[in-house]
Amino acid sequence: MKTLSHRQVAWRRMVRSPGLWVVMGLLSFVASWMFWLVLDRYVQLQTAFSQMQQLPSVTVHLLLPFFKTVAQMMMLVVAVLLGAAVAREKSQGTWFDVQSQCHRWLWGQWLSAWFVSVLLLVVVLIACWGLAGTSVLQWPLLGLGILAMFLMMAWLKSVALWVSTWSNQASTTTLMALVLFMLWWQLGQNESVAQYGANWLALLSPQKHFDWLISGQLNLASVLFFIGGACLFVFMAHRQANAMKWSGWLVVTQLVWLVLWLVSVVLAARFTESHSYQQSYSDLLPESAKQVLRQQPPLAIEVFATADSVAAEKVNTFLEPVLALVSATDVTHSDPAAHAETMAQLGLSVQGSMRISDGNEQFVMSELSYEQLFNGLKKMQAPSDQWLVLLNGFGSQEFHDESEEGFSEWLLTIKQAGYAVAMMDWKAGLNVPGNVKALIINSPEEPYSEAAIQWLQQQLANGVSLWWLTNPETFLVQDRLSLLFDAMPSASFHAGPLVLEQLPPHPINGSFDRPLDLFHVALFDTGSEVMWQTDQGQAVAAGQDLGEARMLVVGDNDYINNQKLKSGGNLEMSIRQIDWLLRTEDRIDLPTIGLAMSQVQMSPRRVLWLSALMLIIWPGFLMICALRMWHKNR
Repeated sequence: MKTLSHRQVAWRRMVRSPGLWVVMGLLSFVASWMFWLVLDRYVQLQTAFSQMQQLPSVTVHLLLPFFKTVAQMMMLVVAVLLGAAVAREKSQGTWFDVQSQCHRWLWGQWLSAWFVSVLLLVVVLIACWGLAGTSVLQWPLLGLGILAMFLMMAWLKSVALWVSTWSNQASTTTLMALVLFMLWWQLGQNESVAQYGANWLALLSPQKHFDWLISGQLNLASVLFFIGGACLFVFMAHRQANAMKWSGWLVVTQLVWLVLWLVSVVLAARFTESHSYQQSYSDLLPESAKQVLRQQPPLAIEVFATADSVAAEKVNTFLEPVLALVSATDVTHSDPAAHAETMAQLGLSVQGSMRISDGNEQFVMSELSYEQLFNGLKKMQAPSDQWLVLLNGFGSQEFHDESEEGFSEWLLTIKQAGYAVAMMDWKAGLNVPGNVKALIINSPEEPYSEAAIQWLQQQLANGVSLWWLTNPETFLVQDRLSLLFDAMPSASFHAGPLVLEQLPPHPINGSFDRPLDLFHVALFDTGSEVMWQTDQGQAVAAGQDLGEARMLVVGDNDYINNQKLKSGGNLEMSIRQIDWLLRTEDRIDLPTIGLAMSQVQMSPRRVLWLSALMLIIWPGFLMICALRMWHKNR
């Protein structure tokens, strides 16, 4: 009875094994090291995520793959731990001592193995806890991921116990368990199988069911595979262990049970629905954007790219949230080579450009920008006759210049976005039509005359907004414009590149989370409301609201030139500034959709203690336990 009691509490033997503690310490260190390698690479790449339309997330692309790596490591641990459980007893001649209580003994072995699993799961929980305060995690997916790990481990333990009954040689059954795990796992390697029932072999793989669970798909098939499989294999291990030797009838009955189990999994996958806990991309849209889509009449979207091209694939991915909420949308693909003339008429030259129409109004997009899309749809719903005038004179820079320092792409883009734009040369007595609501002055090199300043003041009185784009060189010669805009040049300017990531509170900056890429910037002192500023608090852009009219001065006109326009959030910011000048108060200001869930903001101090916890403290604790057990067993 004493020996039997010892077998029933097998976990005590595991706790007292120094080798087990050493192995788990090494595996914990390896798992933690792999996690930090992936995390380091992810952090290096996340600065480029703002350029993507559908962003990766910390949960889906960092933590859940780590779960999968730990699950694969557990295959090795379980194969060694339980793959020889029964065979070891038989080879040592002690099986007859426990055979009378075989069921309780097997159950005790199965439960005791969870102790080892928990030691490795601690690393997973520390990783989740460490990232919880540095990023926005998707907790429903993480919950399913942890559930998938528990189900996977329960299934592995049951299979290992069953395999351990195949032979009296412990090394043989351990090797067979490991080979069986690897082969079974490989059945799910076919990544082209994306839906249930597409390939029945994939439904027999633990990897495929594990992938479905960590991707947010909870279904009856996976529950039957893991829970039903775990119960079945423990049952077959009990029958085989009691039989002592193989018989034809035993083999046939086990094959029948296996076939029934696998058939039930396949049928459940084919004929039952799965419940998705994956947040769809349309769920991330703010309510203001969803309201625009709900009010949207049927759309016709023409994509200038062949249907099977990479550009078309990117556009289709971009349009997923739109199509999810506007079902009456007709998306067609046109070959750019066959429609070169049409694209030229629309001012388009890039594959993947779109023409969007509701039958009456239309606009075109050459960049995949949700903010531009939703505000373009809003303009189609409520067309406006407001005009922008690009005011030439006094050596202003030309907007038609197609060089890198020119502004032709910006001019073309705002026209494509549906803004009415005209050019005028200033002259004394110039009359501006009543539907002109904003004037843009682009870095004039010659000082504005007193008559021109008085004319600008008259336009402000008439409700016409003013936007002055300048640079360090031309800023210094415009004393009258500086007084008009309340922008006095600082003693110095910023030479070279300047990236602005943190913007002061202002209606223009609401929900704006992309960096601004500036170059060679004029700095100034102002009593107006600052929109952009350096880390030292020096004003870069400022504006005034005068009631009917508004004024805006920006100390860098290069941020919308042909070279910088598509960098960071330069284009989106310039369109926001136009809408602010036009008093478009109901525009939709979108953050980069999903950006919060894609970013890891970890301070150096947090990196230090979290890495110490995962790489030193926890593995070190396991090694200390190994030394203690070794000393105790001497």
